[in-house]
Amino acid sequence: MGWTLIEVIDVVAARRALAGRVLRCAGCGAVLAPWGHARARTVYDLDAARVTVRPDRARRTGCAATHVLLDAALLARRGYTVRMVGHALAGAARGETHREIADRLDAPVGTVRGWIRRARVR
Repeated sequence: MGWTLIEVIDVVAARRALAGRVLRCAGCGAVLAPWGHARARTVYDLDAARVTVRPDRARRTGCAATHVLLDAALLARRGYTVRMVGHALAGAARGETHREIADRLDAPVGTVRGWIRRARVR
């Protein structure tokens, strides 16, 4: 993969901490420095809202390995927000079928079915 993911709850605070060289790598403890941005991507949220994000990147000052600071409201390598997946799983817990959930959330049936299946396995 070449980079490590760091989930952040407050993107603005994380950006400030990164600029102030306050953030450290969880693995080795090296200071993280700003290193541009990851590629922009568009994800879907509730009510078919599209959200375009461009996460910050950081680089370790020691070995130059990179990290991506991803907002905790987003999922790595997924086209939907945590809220969207959460609403689907809550609907399944209430007994709704994956087709009903997909229709309500305006999401592909197969995608919703996959979320539910993976959640049940784990």
